[in-house]
Amino acid sequence: MKKCRYSFLILLSFVNFHFILAQGESLFENGIIHEIYIDSDDPEVWSTLISNYSSSLDVPYIMASVMIDGEIIDSVGVRLKGFSSFWYPEFKKSIKLDFNEFVPGKKYDGLKKVNLNNGEGDPSLLRDKICYDVLNKSGVDAARTAYTKVYLNGTYWGLYVLVE
Repeated sequence: MKKCRYSFLILLSFVNFHFILAQGESLFENGIIHEIYIDSDDPEVWSTLISNYSSSLDVPYIMASVMIDGEIIDSVGVRLKGFSSFWYPEFKKSIKLDFNEFVPGKKYDGLKKVNLNNGEGDPSLLRDKICYDVLNKSGVDAARTAYTKVYLNGTYWGLYVLVE
């Protein structure tokens, strides 16, 4: 009976460990360009995001519905991120998605937050992706990355680097 209990505990530990490793697995799968649609009831959502970022050190989130590769996630916190890239004249700014900002404990693919980096300073959008991939393959704990097309209220906003 003891042996059975130990086997069960080992199996349970493996299953829990597998779920920890599996977080973000589909979101950061290589070879896929994801599509993220951010939809807000605010028709001037971009102006609101810019205004929120410009007027506060503690940047507030707005609530939006986010669709990632066809899967809809409601009540997601959305805000602009970054500091230096925000002040570049580019229209495309970096964005942060916080899945549990408005619903505590909410996750998507096991993740609470992801960043959408605009690639300012790297028009190829390759440097961050390659660097993080090399670090991960070398055994260094580093963020995982993927590419994603971003749409804001139905308008194509650009290609971003999705960062864990």
